[in-house]
Amino acid sequence: MMFWHIRGLAKATSDDGFADSKALIVVAGAQGCLIVAVLSLISVVLQQRILPAPGLATILFSFGVAFALIAVNHRMLLFQNRWRRFETEFKRYPRGVRIVQAWFVWIAVILIIALMLVATSAASRIPR
Repeated sequence: MMFWHIRGLAKATSDDGFADSKALIVVAGAQGCLIVAVLSLISVVLQQRILPAPGLATILFSFGVAFALIAVNHRMLLFQNRWRRFETEFKRYPRGVRIVQAWFVWIAVILIIALMLVATSAASRIPR
């Protein structure tokens, strides 16, 4: 559902043929932020750094996670247009329900980013 709503917005704002890719990047980005937030929260609870300190290790870790998320999401959503199986189901929902779902999707993305910022801020205060 998240992919479908984000794809719809990307297609409505600029129908340049890249709506699927734009939605894939937003979904993978939100998932990456959620992973970092969860790892940071675990670090805070355990009072032990799980994520590497800023530097080359952090950059490599981030690129590895991003690549893995994009690869998995591409396979699950875009390969052979698998997401289209659900498109007819989503279009059957009443207009009001679709609007509420779209609001929840964007609120969830914003809350995930906010959670990541708060959690990483708290985890950065843990002594090395």
